[in-house]
This record gives sequence, C-alpha cells and structure tokens, in this order.
Amino acid sequence: MVTHLIKRRDRMIRCFVAVNLNDEIKKELEKLQKRFEDLPLKFVKPESMHITLKFLGEVEESRVRRLMEKMEEIRARSFTLRVEGLGVFPNERVPRVLWAGVSGDFREVYHEVERITSELGFPKEKRAFHPHVTIARIKYLSPSERDEMIGRIKGISFEGGEMRVESIELMKSTLLRTGAVYEPLKSVRLHD
Repeated sequence: MVTHLIKRRDRMIRCFVAVNLNDEIKKELEKLQKRFEDLPLKFVKPESMHITLKFLGEVEESRVRRLMEKMEEIRARSFTLRVEGLGVFPNERVPRVLWAGVSGDFREVYHEVERITSELGFPKEKRAFHPHVTIARIKYLSPSERDEMIGRIKGISFEGGEMRVESIELMKSTLLRTGAVYEPLKSVRLHD
C-alpha cells in the first residue's frame, strides 16, 4: 500500500508594517477628501489611513509569526511627524494615487524595519522611501478632470497636523470588494 504525505501548506497573510495615524489627523484628511469628492476618485476610508513603512505582500503564516517575534528587536526612538502638502503618484500626467505628504525623522525606524525584514529574507526596498498617506486611488480621469484635480492640488496649502509616533504596527490586509480592511497583528513601542 502506498501512502502519500501531503505537507500542510501555510495559510498566506497579506501584510505590511505601518505607522497608524491619530484621529485628529484622520479628521483633517477626511475634510481634505471632501474637496475632491466631485471627481471620480476611490477614497481611502479614514479608519484605514496609515503610513506604510514596508509592504510585505502575501506571507506564509509561519513566517509572519517569526516576523512578529523579530519585531521585538526593533531599537528605534519615537519621533514627531507632520502631515502636510499634497501630490500624486506616479506623475501629474497619469496620476494613480492622491497623497498627503509626511515629514519627520523616519530614518531610524525605517532602517530598523528594513534590517529585521531583510534578516528574515524579505527583499530590501530598491526605491527611496517617501512617507505619505494615500488619500485616494485613481483608475481613470478624463484630461479635463485630471487638469481640474492638479489645479486644486496646486491651490491647496494643506496642513494636516502633527503627532508623536510612539509605536509601529504589523498590519494584516484583507481585500474585500468594498476595499481593504486592516487589522493590527503586532504593535511595537518605540523608545524615548
């Protein structure tokens, strides 16, 4: 009699490491969204707004558990961030993302996240890190809608407020028809 051993495949979890925003900043970003609501944009729900430090994609559950343990090694100081300014990715000619800019000293926490994830075999980010908050995604704009949006962006001097970043989170992302739903898997406090 021949028996086949079937290795149980790990469940995959879509995840990323992020800074979650406080309610005051989310309220300011929601007010900002209203200034664009007549355009065909897919707005991010305020409760889902965050700053991605590292997108990991679909990850095996066992590897996520190792990452959660490894995150305890993060040695980065807390810092203050400011949400200000507006822009689009990848460019004004073919905008796909409307974002609010973020400033603050992310270097230490970003490098720590890169260090621990690369030690677990995740590829290092090749692109420069540009902290931002995604406000809306753009599938298609007519040339006149695009010009209208870019004109508004240039005419708005957005100040979304500032906050102290005292922790970072490993977030689980579940994609639904209504949009992504985020759930914290692990929170790590930053040092004073």
